[in-house]
Amino acid sequence: MHFGERFSIDVPACDACRRKMSRQWWSRMVVDLILITVAAVIASSLLRSHRGLFKHWYRVWLTVILLLPFLLWRTLYPPPINATAYSTTVDYEFLDPNYAHAFADLNGVEVNEL
Repeated sequence: MHFGERFSIDVPACDACRRKMSRQWWSRMVVDLILITVAAVIASSLLRSHRGLFKHWYRVWLTVILLLPFLLWRTLYPPPINATAYSTTVDYEFLDPNYAHAFADLNGVEVNEL
């Protein structure tokens, strides 16, 4: 599947914050991969003796079910800053409205509160 050209965004941040954000991104990626792998291994071991036609699909759904607590936690406690990049614009989302206003002031833009 092709969704368009790849591009990257430059998020304005001081050097210390940039390093911290990068570490946090990589940490989340590693934790996600570890949890998915562990859930898949557990699902496979639980279905080891199953000989049905839909064993593969049972394994997929059991993996998803095992990941539900983590997905729920991620949904209830999102990161404090999120950026969604489009081809010509970037939307920033902040949990803290004061931080959003400070960020907007520093970058000369207005805050759109939802």
